[in-house]
Amino acid sequence: MALTTRVSATALAALAAASIAGPLAATANAAPVAHAAHAHASTYGVKRDTFSRVSGRRHMATLTEPVPTPGNYTLTLTLSAHSKRLRTVRLLVGPIWHKVHLGPNHPTRVVKLAVDVAGKTLTVRARARVIKPRLSLQLTPVTVTSTPAAQAAAPAAAPTPVPAPTPAVATPAPSTAPPTITLPAGFQPVADYTNLVKDYEFNGNSLPADWAAGTSNYGYQATQYQPSQVTVSGGAANLVAQPDAANQGKQYASGWISTAGSYTLNHGLIDYRAKMPQGQGLWDGLWLTQALGSNPLGEIDVQEMLLANTHTVYGSLHDWTSSASPIWGETQSYNMTADASQAFHDYQVIWQPGEITWAVDGVAYAQYTAAEAAANGQAWPFDSISDYLICNLAVGAASEWGGAPNTSTTFPATMQIQSVKVWQ
Repeated sequence: MALTTRVSATALAALAAASIAGPLAATANAAPVAHAAHAHASTYGVKRDTFSRVSGRRHMATLTEPVPTPGNYTLTLTLSAHSKRLRTVRLLVGPIWHKVHLGPNHPTRVVKLAVDVAGKTLTVRARARVIKPRLSLQLTPVTVTSTPAAQAAAPAAAPTPVPAPTPAVATPAPSTAPPTITLPAGFQPVADYTNLVKDYEFNGNSLPADWAAGTSNYGYQATQYQPSQVTVSGGAANLVAQPDAANQGKQYASGWISTAGSYTLNHGLIDYRAKMPQGQGLWDGLWLTQALGSNPLGEIDVQEMLLANTHTVYGSLHDWTSSASPIWGETQSYNMTADASQAFHDYQVIWQPGEITWAVDGVAYAQYTAAEAAANGQAWPFDSISDYLICNLAVGAASEWGGAPNTSTTFPATMQIQSVKVWQ
């Protein structure tokens, strides 16, 4: 689909029910737009969205907003529709689709996204069956602020000393300070985790204590994990994926490492420093979960990438508890400017009571809270569980997320993990 603008970073930062009585109130009661902020209303206001019938009973609403200066913005969307039953509306912002549910109990939803707009306009589309979705849009420049803890830790200005000669062989001591996490405007404060409880550096000749290589397929359709596909050299753990026709019925062998049975945690700031391969059908994971059958059973995906695209990062939550109603997942996304296959990057999550925040290289891009889960009828298992750490590289089957490799995919493909750190 042709887009009016290229959105190079987009993330679902908040999804909550609005207490607005229909689209007229949504526009009529909106606060005045400040200088350098832009607002368009799709029904009653500055601009009306454009409806086009896609096929059958499907409808699409479209809004295009001028952007005076390329850069980072907070995009606030108000989505409304009249429906006697729960309906799913798909929002397209840049290349990423987001699902929003509307119904008699929630006729209006507010969605906030952090977007990095590279062009002169931003186009947003909403698509649904049967119902006609309506959009209003507000675009506000982002002012990035540091966390209070980071501000307090900032040293006072001092004269620059004359540097002394540094021996060529000198190696600075590893820092135990947590990374500074910057929060876009509108984000909730994050917990101040400063005690480094685990510092896993993959700089030896074998995996550090607590870590072991996996020996299963873990539910993947085309990948069997083998210890032979895990090496530690060059200052990193190397997870190597390659074709293997004699691999317990799977087409590919690859590497998986975890702290299962050795170390689990509940809450903290977790930082994975890693470098990705590139290729259609490659699918990495930096994540936390529990043993199957745990009750409750919660999964936190710090970072996943479908590596045909080495710019889009996904962060997710899953409640797999068998008694949960419903079993649910929430996926956020962010488009990095940098190429994840060209250098190491830090993929982070701040897991605190009632709230989870995702970040890349110290910049937060998404949050999801227990209050938002409750508003969407979802249980919140993440305050009571203890998860172990996982790094893996999968090769997808045609029916799996991201699809299978093609002739452009180069094997062997290697994912490298330099370090995993936990502050509490």
